[in-house]
Parts: sequence; structure tokens; C-alpha cells
Amino acid sequence: MRLSLSKKEVAEIHLMLTTLPIPPIPVFVVIRIAGLPDGDTKTAFEMATAPIVKDSLAEDGIVNSHSIFAAMSFFQKWSTDGSDKKKQEEIKDRKDASLLVMIRTF
Repeated sequence: MRLSLSKKEVAEIHLMLTTLPIPPIPVFVVIRIAGLPDGDTKTAFEMATAPIVKDSLAEDGIVNSHSIFAAMSFFQKWSTDGSDKKKQEEIKDRKDASLLVMIRTF
């Protein structure tokens, strides 16, 4: 398992983040990984979410929405090989749906 991103992948994530609402929406997030088995997937999740975990430990506990979407995009790239097109489309649909919920809520 690789835990890095190519220049192209960084550019894709940057482009995706530029389509999110400006300014980033402050949110509170709860991440539970108790059911995630030890191994590469858990390591990838911990690496991807390290910045938002750090932000959540600040005094106000607020994390910005852009950081969450970036972290989940990193995790998706690190934990899947991209060969399952149906699953990739489902992940994209869920990401888009969560973004719309956040926009509607705020």
C-alpha cells in the first residue's frame, strides 16, 4: 500500500477543493474507527485523518469542511485501487450528497 500522492492526484484533489463553498464551513466531526481492523486500511485512515484529528483537539474543536473532504479523498485514494468503477461512483455520489447536506444546513 502506498501512502503518497502523485502531482496529478494532488492537482485533482486541489481542483475538487476549489469547487467547495467558500469560505470553508466550520463543523464538528466524530470519527469512530473502533470497527476498523488493524492493517493497511486502518493505517491509511489514520494518516489521512491526522490533520483533522489535530484540529479537533484544539480548544474550540472545530474542523473546516475542506479539510474533511481532503482527508476523505486521501483515504479513498490510499485504500482503493480504483478498479471497482461502481464502488468509485458510489463513493463520489455519497461525497456529493454530504456536500449538499452541509450547504443546505449552513
